Amino acid sequence: TITFDSRGGSEVKSITAEAGAKIEAPAQPTKEGYIFGGWYESSDNGTTLSETPFEFTYMPARVFTLYAKWGESIKGKTYNHTSTNLNWTGTEEQKKKYLPRLTKGGEVAAFALTEPNAGSDAASASTTAIYDPDTDEYVLNGTKCFITGGSRASVLIIFALTEPQKGLKGMSAIIVEAGTPGFTVGKVENKMGLRGSETAELIFEDCRAANLVGRPGQGFKMAMMALDSARIGTGAQAVGIAEGAIDLSVKYMHERVQFGKPIAALQGLQWYIADMATKTEAAKWLVYRAAYL
Repeated sequence: TITFDSRGGSEVKSITAEAGAKIEAPAQPTKEGYIFGGWYESSDNGTTLSETPFEFTYMPARVFTLYAKWGESIKGKTYNHTSTNLNWTGTEEQKKKYLPRLTKGGEVAAFALTEPNAGSDAASASTTAIYDPDTDEYVLNGTKCFITGGSRASVLIIFALTEPQKGLKGMSAIIVEAGTPGFTVGKVENKMGLRGSETAELIFEDCRAANLVGRPGQGFKMAMMALDSARIGTGAQAVGIAEGAIDLSVKYMHERVQFGKPIAALQGLQWYIADMATKTEAAKWLVYRAAYL
């Protein structure tokens, strides 16, 4: 399933191809170019990467691009950040508790790293999570922004400084669940596109959480590892949006009539479309090459 709504709300529907045929992904990756292997399920032997997915196990880069072209936002991208971190470094108890909820349970997850003064420069992060030995909890204070799915997530991984004096080496990952006292959702961004995927501000005021993911000080490394594969997915989305923009431009050029003929007949405008298509095609194959590698 995917989340889609051009009006800013949410609607879940099945994934179908343009011709109406169901899109299926193989249970094992091939060299076609896959962005991630990201759905998880629980079993008697623990919680591991699903060999037989109930939805997708691997997402082809070309399919990711098509979804973005059609104006659809993929929930799995956010799930993958959170599930990947839990699968890599979470305890067995954490995996059994959260991964089934984020896959078969259909709950939304969020990955919260960005802050108002710490976007690409994660070293400037100021959100803290100070350990309280009396309660065996971390007390979070700070603000996160531009968090994908943050307003709808039931499970969030928050990257905060547990030892602020150490900078990035003092950053850790902590699970916070929706409804935890001291945690509120602030502004939801009014975006131009991808409106089915809400982007929100998260505010923490003496918010207490006990679930540390991985070891203290391992947060920045965990975040960067998860983002490595996500960058390819973001590139695939951008290519799809560009392809959709070209399609709409060409459609409009055939509809708009000036000087007695459609503006598509004007060579100067044809050059614009040719330049757009050339750059988009180059970007597409760069993304596919990265996914292939």
